[in-house]
Amino acid sequence: MEYYIAQGMVDEMEDKFDGKEEVEVEVTSKDDFIRHLVKARIAKSFDALPDAEPLWVRGDGTGLSMNEEPWGIELIEEIEEE
Repeated sequence: MEYYIAQGMVDEMEDKFDGKEEVEVEVTSKDDFIRHLVKARIAKSFDALPDAEPLWVRGDGTGLSMNEEPWGIELIEEIEEE
């Protein structure tokens, strides 16, 4: 599955996207556009995480991906929203 992440979230947390640190982020699945709050590792290089799924940055108002190559996201768990 592929995911989108909002540019605003990237701006706030970009220094944590090294593939080593676990972060809580909201992502949207590309297949059905459902939002998920997840704990994950994110790397700006798809190849940096062995079990990564593609992650695209969106948010400039066009609906197009802002990164030319996918980042990697390794989902650890989905967090239940209360």
